[in-house]
Order: sequence, then C-alpha cells, then structure tokens
Amino acid sequence: MPPRSANELYKALAFAETGHLNEYDSWIRTEARGSGSSAYGPVQINKAMLTGPGYGDVGFSPEEESWIQGTYLPQMELFLKYGGDDMVEGKERYDYAQRGDFTASDRAMYKNMANKLINFEYNRNKGDMDSFIRAWRGETREDDPDYYDRVEKELLRGDIVNPLHEAAFTGGT
Repeated sequence: MPPRSANELYKALAFAETGHLNEYDSWIRTEARGSGSSAYGPVQINKAMLTGPGYGDVGFSPEEESWIQGTYLPQMELFLKYGGDDMVEGKERYDYAQRGDFTASDRAMYKNMANKLINFEYNRNKGDMDSFIRAWRGETREDDPDYYDRVEKELLRGDIVNPLHEAAFTGGT
C-alpha cells in the first residue's frame, strides 16, 4: 500500500536508514566506514542524488537550490575529502558517523529538500515501492531485503498507510 505523503515516506526511510539512532544522532554522515559515501542525515541523501540525472526536474525553490549548492553539496565534498583512513587532524567532524557542520536551520531545509526529492523519486517510479526503494537505496530487494522490510514495516506501522489511496502523492508534509 502506498504512503499518503512524502513526509510519511520520509519517516519510513529515516527508520530504515537511521532508526537505530535517536533523533539528534541521526544527523550524521553514513556509518558505513570505507564506503566512500557522502550520505548524510536521517534519510541519508548523498551527493549523487542531488547532481545526477533528473535532478533539475525535482522542483526545488530558488532558496532550496541556493542552500543545496551553497551548503549541502559543499558539506558532501568535505565528507568525501576528509572522511576515512586519510583523516586530517581537526577535520574529524567529516568522518563516518560524524555530524559535519549542519545547524538547526540546515536541518529544516534538509527535510524540505528530502520531501521534494522523495516525492520526485516516488512519482518517477510511478508509485511502485520496490522501484522507489531500489532508486533510493541503490540495491535490489535481493541484495538488501532487510532494508526493504524496514521501510515497509514502518509504512504499515500504526495508521501510516491509507488503504484507499491509489494515486501517487504530490508531496508536502
């Protein structure tokens, strides 16, 4: 059953990605040490998601676009430059499982950006959850069945899923 909104799908992805952490601790670079990933935050958005094919069609506002280009992507570059075995003293905040430089206002902008990106990917995949999760995660159900299960279980938990909903949502919270 499809989610009612991008925000509900955000919650399910956050549960799958960083649900083992408390809210404050979910604002980190990926814990997958050595992966070379810049994935960050509760739903682990990486640089490729914001620079790859289709990015220009997401529909970010000028303010969001400015924040992505001026704050988010530069932090991704710092994660990629300093994290890992070649850590530079004083740059530990960019290592795996570390927070980077985000402020409270950056976290609010991240959630807005994430919801638009989720809405775009969900609709681009025609509301097919397996296709959406594969696009978001980058792995098939066969490669990472636990991730798919965590997303689906969170969507089914409580009253998150609306069984009467048939069309793809248009985003928002």
